[in-house]
Amino acid sequence: MKSPEVDRWGSELSIVCSSDWPSEVVSPGPDKTIGTDDDISSVHQAPTTPRK
Repeated sequence: MKSPEVDRWGSELSIVCSSDWPSEVVSPGPDKTIGTDDDISSVHQAPTTPRK
């Protein structure tokens, strides 16, 4: 079985489907928590987060 895709912080990427919005791929961002301001979405512009 293939390993899940992860973001640069090591968190699994999520695919989110909605009847009101196009499907999107979401990274929880550096804090590794979905639903916070640093989340990165394939639909919305990513916040500027410096690479470490």
